[in-house]
Amino acid sequence: MNTVQLSLIRDSWACVAPNADAAGQVFYANLFAIDPALRRLFPDDIQPQAHKLMAMLNLLIGQLENADVITRELTGLARRHARYGVQPDQFNTVGLALIQTLRDGLGDRWTPDVQLAWGALYQTVAGAMIALGKEQDLPAVA
Repeated sequence: MNTVQLSLIRDSWACVAPNADAAGQVFYANLFAIDPALRRLFPDDIQPQAHKLMAMLNLLIGQLENADVITRELTGLARRHARYGVQPDQFNTVGLALIQTLRDGLGDRWTPDVQLAWGALYQTVAGAMIALGKEQDLPAVA
């Protein structure tokens, strides 16, 4: 990702962040609409999970140029997701739900360049998590 893309991500996130809890709820509604089978992986009350997701996105976006923080956080995420039994192909579904949530939330601010920037960021994060998850030799949580 280049500096223009990083700027687009930060600027667009600044528009989402004030409504992060609502955006988190919309994300999970989108996720479960795309793949209802994923619902079983989450608790009935999705609000705490939505809050955690938005807090993690906020942290990652705030630290985009701090490789040590990003690596540490993604390693922890990858371990947890491996324990939960998340499969690599499910990251595609998560990416679709995230992009849909951002596109709908940003409205006219969602441009082709913003989409490319977020797509690049998500592919980088998902690719790292998949690779790190494969390094984990952990049984899935039932």
